[in-house]
Amino acid sequence: RSGGRTIKEIITTINARCDQALLDGSAKPPVDEIHILAHFAADAFYRVVISGKQGLHGITRAMLTFPHCRDLQECGCLALGNLCTQNNNLVVADQAGCIQAIITAMRVHSSSVAVQSAACEALRNLSGLILAYAKYPPSPIVTDLVTVLSHTNNMCLIPVHRQIADTFLMLLKQTVKKI
Repeated sequence: RSGGRTIKEIITTINARCDQALLDGSAKPPVDEIHILAHFAADAFYRVVISGKQGLHGITRAMLTFPHCRDLQECGCLALGNLCTQNNNLVVADQAGCIQAIITAMRVHSSSVAVQSAACEALRNLSGLILAYAKYPPSPIVTDLVTVLSHTNNMCLIPVHRQIADTFLMLLKQTVKKI
């Protein structure tokens, strides 16, 4: 049940594709690689392995490098959410810019129910970090989250994702009013 070498190779491939895309724009988005990490990240053992190999940084980097790839954004949000369950990895998620990557995915893919749902799930698992930002306004992240979550009001999300979006929106709007 090792897999450390395989995970490292996947993350190396993700970073190489990002480098190539930034260099000349010729790289194919690492959708399959992010999908694999999202799948593995559901397991507690692999959450540790992926985190130890800079997986959060790699996923976030790919999301920001390929913002228009809907499949990558959906898988990226799922992977980030899985990697941050039970308040694990929140400090690393903050350092990697995970919340900003999720906000960008929600903005760019504002009509994709799949991306919005995956983003809501990820935000739920990053709630400790989001609430920390909300305690210390003014935070551009809080303002950005209010904007993207307000847009979800017009979408047909499944009930659990609707509840996540509505709850965060209510809490964050209260924070913005206090500013």
